[in-house]
Amino acid sequence: MKDITIIVMGASMGGFNTYRKLLSLLPADLDAAIFLVQHVGKMSEDILAPLLDKCGPLTVVEARDGAKIEPGIIQVARPGHHLLIKEEQISTPVGPGINRNRPSIDVLFKSAAAYHGSRVTAVLMTGYQDDGVDGLNSVKLCGGRTLVQDPEEAEYPELPKNAIQYAQVDHVLSIEAIAAKLTEKAQQSPSKPVTVPDELLKEIRIYEHPMSSIEKLEEMGAPTSLTCPECGGALRHLEKNSPSRYICHTGHSFTEKSLLQGQTEKIEEALWGAVRMMKERVRILNRMVHGSNEKGMKKNFEYDLQKIEELNDQARIISDFILSGVFLNPVREKEN
Repeated sequence: MKDITIIVMGASMGGFNTYRKLLSLLPADLDAAIFLVQHVGKMSEDILAPLLDKCGPLTVVEARDGAKIEPGIIQVARPGHHLLIKEEQISTPVGPGINRNRPSIDVLFKSAAAYHGSRVTAVLMTGYQDDGVDGLNSVKLCGGRTLVQDPEEAEYPELPKNAIQYAQVDHVLSIEAIAAKLTEKAQQSPSKPVTVPDELLKEIRIYEHPMSSIEKLEEMGAPTSLTCPECGGALRHLEKNSPSRYICHTGHSFTEKSLLQGQTEKIEEALWGAVRMMKERVRILNRMVHGSNEKGMKKNFEYDLQKIEELNDQARIISDFILSGVFLNPVREKEN
């Protein structure tokens, strides 16, 4: 395969409008293969590529398993599928969620870094949390270049801010400046190849073939007492990653922020489940109260009334706790 310049992009909330603007600024003769991830719901329709295809001169298509890497083509990750870049073609496994996302920006960035090294330029833009931040570090580690949207310009600045804080970033730029920099980089020769760390290659293989070997996973990180909020499996700490990350034996992977978010959602789900069960018990007890009253069973009647009152009180306390907003954005940083 010839030395094709690889551009990888990732965005979360606010990404669609940002991509529209960026793609409109790229030239029709851009000599680079471009791949992008936009966080979407797993059940979303495959409409992103057709919409973005209308935004600029370059052809935009949905990424399909086994498709070749071609310059001048933008390939977009499909909902519910990761997007991995290999030596000469791409892979689109379903795989476990990474940072609770599928597709994951980290998967795209890390695979590009592992297989294409110094020929990669990675761009991380608007969004929440930190999917893609560790991927930027992998790109930099393998000799590539890293660009981040200026948080002052981003519709949702949390993701760019996390990148600036935790990743090795070459440039923090506006969208117009990012487009110009990508055009410039596509015309330059790549720097000298860098040896790809074994840990990164092992991680990429797990993304593509989850649960292929628990033994390989055990080589990657130290065991912890924490459990995966997705499947309940034991988590291992990948100590060499920044930001700090965890992975379970089925392949679910988390930064600390995404792990906290996953735990939060499980807690809220469990509490709403408790409220539902309490309300169901009240309904059953009401029937029993009616029966006890008809049969003149005063003691049972009074006991059941007391239990109904207690359950209603407990359900109200838990509901008020949830509705107070305690679970809203538990790990999001406050805006300055």
